[in-house]
Amino acid sequence: RGAIENHFIVTQGHRFSSTAIRPNHLAVDRTIDLGDAIILPMPVNAHLHLDLSTFDEPIPVEGHFTDWLAQVVSHRRRLGIDPTSAIKRGVDQLVRAGTRLIGDILASPTVDFDLYSDQLSGTIYREVVGLKRDRFE
Repeated sequence: RGAIENHFIVTQGHRFSSTAIRPNHLAVDRTIDLGDAIILPMPVNAHLHLDLSTFDEPIPVEGHFTDWLAQVVSHRRRLGIDPTSAIKRGVDQLVRAGTRLIGDILASPTVDFDLYSDQLSGTIYREVVGLKRDRFE
């Protein structure tokens, strides 16, 4: 519905509670005038593959999606990328860019990396590619 002007942000502890035109009806400990500022929600990246964060250049798309995906997997195997260090690199890049909430699709079954920190929160979605019997088990 557009920008909300001349409002107060009401917090409880360190959490956003609501907005108000005047805090007259509220018990106010302090007010902070942010001047001419815009307050935005935290940036979100809901679809990541942090275990691919060591790729310096994107793999060119040629042919069908499945052909491209096979090239990505082959490239990752050829480089012998350590998924944990790739994830750490990706997390550092996200934090520097200001992203604070993520959804990471993780194909590496051996990685147990906690993405929750003071600066970054999210969910890890385990990806299963190729449902061969041994992979299924």
